[in-house]
Amino acid sequence: MFINKLITGFILAVLIIISQGLQAFAHDIHHRLHIELIPEKQKLRGTDHIGIKKHDGRNLLFRLSERAEINSVSVDGQNVSYRFSGQMLHVPVKVEGGKSIDVRIEYEAIFDDPVPQMPVNIDNPGFGVTGVIWDKGCFLLDGSGWRPVMPNTEPSILLTVKAPKNMIAVTAGERLGETNDGNHTISRWEIKHPVKGLSLSAGYFQVFQKQAENVVVYAFFYPDNAHLADDYLNASVKYIANYESLFGPYPFPKFAIVENFFPTGYGFPSYTLIGSRVLRLPFIIDTSLGHEIAHCWWGNGVYPDYSRGNWSEGLTTYVAEHLYQEQKSEEDARNYRLQMLRNYATLIDASNDFPLAEFTSRVNPATKVIGYDKGAMFFHMLRKQVGDKVFWDALREVFYRHLFEQASWNDFRNVFESLSGKNLEMFFDQWIKREGAPELVLETVDVQYIPSSNGFHVSGKLVQKPPFYHLKVLMVLETDMEKISKTVFLDGESTSFEFYMEEAVPEKLSADPDIDIFRKLHTSEIPPTINSLKASESMLVILGDIADNISVEFVRLLMQGLGIKNYQLVFEKDVHKEKIENHDLLWIGLPSSKNLISFLPENIVFEKEGFFLDDIKYFSGDTVFFGVFPHPGSASRVAGLFVPFSARNPMATARRIPHYGKYSYLVFEQELNVNKGTWSIKYSPLVFHFNHVKKQHQKK
Repeated sequence: MFINKLITGFILAVLIIISQGLQAFAHDIHHRLHIELIPEKQKLRGTDHIGIKKHDGRNLLFRLSERAEINSVSVDGQNVSYRFSGQMLHVPVKVEGGKSIDVRIEYEAIFDDPVPQMPVNIDNPGFGVTGVIWDKGCFLLDGSGWRPVMPNTEPSILLTVKAPKNMIAVTAGERLGETNDGNHTISRWEIKHPVKGLSLSAGYFQVFQKQAENVVVYAFFYPDNAHLADDYLNASVKYIANYESLFGPYPFPKFAIVENFFPTGYGFPSYTLIGSRVLRLPFIIDTSLGHEIAHCWWGNGVYPDYSRGNWSEGLTTYVAEHLYQEQKSEEDARNYRLQMLRNYATLIDASNDFPLAEFTSRVNPATKVIGYDKGAMFFHMLRKQVGDKVFWDALREVFYRHLFEQASWNDFRNVFESLSGKNLEMFFDQWIKREGAPELVLETVDVQYIPSSNGFHVSGKLVQKPPFYHLKVLMVLETDMEKISKTVFLDGESTSFEFYMEEAVPEKLSADPDIDIFRKLHTSEIPPTINSLKASESMLVILGDIADNISVEFVRLLMQGLGIKNYQLVFEKDVHKEKIENHDLLWIGLPSSKNLISFLPENIVFEKEGFFLDDIKYFSGDTVFFGVFPHPGSASRVAGLFVPFSARNPMATARRIPHYGKYSYLVFEQELNVNKGTWSIKYSPLVFHFNHVKKQHQKK
């Protein structure tokens, strides 16, 4: 991958922009905000002193939670009448325009959203929680309305949070430290830079820190996870350095990894909030952590214009998860892109598809596929369209132009057109404004032997189904001697292609072999996976006759985790052919008759005490198998099989299964995943094998 180092002049220019921005925002409106957290009452008490320079004389408007009770409002030390309704606080001002004024608002509010402790479904990463103050800590999203906000302003803020002793508060901005005052701990933060949305977290943290050039990196962890702090700090320092080389200077004074008391994964300006259980997952440091740090440039540094679509999740996915796979190998990156196409083919249909321009946030599997996966593929295709150097230069230019400002898809287009010299209107329109994806097929592939050159002529057509896209498609012909590549242009129903070879025998022809185009896969290219079950609109859950340890509550929990609302629960003895053909299937427990699961592949053999998978023996009493297979009676449906080989309660395993959506099978032992994989595919309409030609040529 091409990584172009920043030149010194660019670094200085961005630092000047950041500095000027901080000064401008810091002198207009300033909040001195005092918050007291009272966990035993789930209450917040707040006093906000707002200094406004050169006020224009109009009445003031603040947004505040509808849960709030206003205790008093004053302007320049004088109590004033006010009106508070519909989350809007109207404050009259009788001051001549052009003068500075001081406003004081005293209020309190209860934040008691129910908190999930053992969730089985993470499709909505916030679980609907916007505000909760608890004995374990505090979680207040900006949208909860925990502080007075003046619309269309980006003030500087000096925040003081008083909480029970040893409960430390964390937010955006610069940490000024903590002090103890009797039975309380007081945390102080200064937010000089503009932020889009200010959230507040608190907990009984141990605090760790590490210096990364001009940025302080913190870890605010509960004692049980304190041993993980060094790994998170070291990884964060590396991520920041890498992203600075790609995009420009880190735009905030600190970065913090903050532990939350329930499962979350948020990226806020200058910090990420990760649930305790999530922190302990071994892959988080190598995946999600970098994603949230990248958001400090994209999403929290440069803001999406949500009215025209949120580009930040797609871009962050591309420069984080996809980039990490690319740094491993080209094959790993290809497999990652293939998985994104499989997600789309499995989870999206005409009923839930929508354009990228309409994506705002992830609330279910469909929105994640569009916003994250299709968004990432868009940036990959854009990179292929303009080339590596222009791609990374253009991202730096977008960051330079729009730091602490909104940017739309059109702003990206303007920069990429300017640096590439290409007209990208059609490219952006077809991928951003249209729903759907192209469907491609190789047709009329023919090969002829040319005696005069002792070689072959290969020809054929690349066909797409309507509605048509304008595409550049890589074609690769593999021979017994070499690989021959060419790019064909497809902007209608079909385009012809041909290859000439001398003294070489064609073996395989592939269109888009590197998975560089966002396209809809053929059903034969999609192995059954857990995501296939998640997409089910009508599920038949069949309790096998030997499913002694399975309860109705377990079935409900598993269906909830998979996001399946429409299901029927039946016993094996009540199953008949017609009922099977009209539903997706999920067997719970091994059926007494092996004829009922004749769809199992040859590499799985079940016995009474366990099973063999790829010749590996699993006969532990704590073993659990979960797999998804082709449906025995319908090509458009799938069948799942859940087999626990012990009388233990399988609830813990049921909670884990939905997290492995891209896999076809899972094996758990003592509730830990010990094997997982995806079935291989045998046919693709974009691959043509010349086996007969090779055999005929060998005979000659």
